[in-house]
Amino acid sequence: MICHAVTVFTVTSSAANAQGGSFLEADSAVRAYNAKDFKRAIEWGLKAVEINDASRDAWRVVGYSAREMSDYDLMVRAGARLSKIVPTERHGWYLSAVGNYRKGQYLESVEPMKELCRMEPTTCASSGLDGILASFSQDAMGLRDSVFLIVDGMSISLPKSWHRDVKVNDSTGNVSAFVTLEDLTGAADAFSAGAVFSWMRQIGETFRFDFKENNAESIIKFWTEIDAKQTAELPLSMWNVTDSTSMKVGAWSGYTRTVELQLKSDPKPRTAIQCFLAKPDELLVLTLECGSPEWPIYRPRFRQALGTLRLP
Repeated sequence: MICHAVTVFTVTSSAANAQGGSFLEADSAVRAYNAKDFKRAIEWGLKAVEINDASRDAWRVVGYSAREMSDYDLMVRAGARLSKIVPTERHGWYLSAVGNYRKGQYLESVEPMKELCRMEPTTCASSGLDGILASFSQDAMGLRDSVFLIVDGMSISLPKSWHRDVKVNDSTGNVSAFVTLEDLTGAADAFSAGAVFSWMRQIGETFRFDFKENNAESIIKFWTEIDAKQTAELPLSMWNVTDSTSMKVGAWSGYTRTVELQLKSDPKPRTAIQCFLAKPDELLVLTLECGSPEWPIYRPRFRQALGTLRLP
């Protein structure tokens, strides 16, 4: 949740000289803002910046009034201008960060959030932006990451704040594991972003299938056919494979693909990297997924995570 920073404006006579002739309009904008007449504040503020595009007070009024009116395009415009006029002040970075986030432009919101949090940690915390950055794990690789051990030497590095849940089938040794943003408490729990592991250690016995050649290529081919049948049975309104590439981790080999999907029961589409890796009699299906609007944020994180994958 993003909290509003409390902002009250004043325009002084010294500021009037700096406004280069836009003092009357800027002062009227400030008065309208403090009177909570945000529509009129925007009108006066835009008049002021027409006269002087470097009017700090006018752009601040425009930006914060736009926030109150939920005009996030104008909020971003004001934030971008302020961050150039006065990059040492928080207002431009705050308006850019929150405006882009509200528009669903998550990738564009990250750098302003970082700059604001570096500049003013208190404002960062009070506005909730630090929590958003933490959920995106946007620090450099390693600073907010943790190695999550799945079982028997299988591990992956993902955001430190995420949660791990591992289940091992006592009879087959097959493993189901989750490393997710939310802490999953039940089998039916949903998550907004995370990794899902399905490790079949005795795939021939599990599916009662006798491979003529028990190698990675045969297992991947076999599973690709099963996966296609399972996908066809899902209640999907969208399913697109956007790319596919080969992958190898130690003795394991196979491929990855990027998939865009949407269930008929879910209004929000999702995007995932699916990995299919095998070695004799073993198969790992690893899925790294999130909501499609958040994909620009998580895609590089997931790609980095794949580079940290360790398999026995």
